[in-house]
Amino acid sequence: PPVEIGGLMVGATVSEVVATESDAVAVGDAVLGYGGWAEYSVEDAASLRVLNPDEVPMTTALGVLGMPGFTAYAGLLAIGQPKAGETVAVAAATGPVGSAVGQIAKLKGAKAIGIAGGEKKVALLKEFGFDEALDHRGDDLRGALKAAAPDGIDVYFENVGGPVWESVL
Repeated sequence: PPVEIGGLMVGATVSEVVATESDAVAVGDAVLGYGGWAEYSVEDAASLRVLNPDEVPMTTALGVLGMPGFTAYAGLLAIGQPKAGETVAVAAATGPVGSAVGQIAKLKGAKAIGIAGGEKKVALLKEFGFDEALDHRGDDLRGALKAAAPDGIDVYFENVGGPVWESVL
């Protein structure tokens, strides 16, 4: 069910342990957990991952070294399996998953087409290194896709559904 007004927003969090009854974590540890967006949460220590801010910034646990990065890595490389010279289209390409997918596609030698909504996000796609940056809010996404990928799209990384999905297909 959807989150009720005033309810707890679910999601991953980077937190500081303020009290513990476990030997697995210590007070002061920075941890990745899933207690939701709240000032405090009570979580099973076995479900937490202790972070080391001296190794990498803690925020990466919510991005490229966390669920979004793993989703991009596994989804593109294990399922999409792009090859050099192929064309990869990515919906919601400015988000943490989509932006990583585009960069991984480029590392594999594929052409990366990023799709996002609005001028600011399209500008970000260009900064992120996508070969093509398309605005799904434009007048003719299908036409823009055909121009960007005249020989078709080999791998589509879907993040949003709806009209973007339909245009790519």
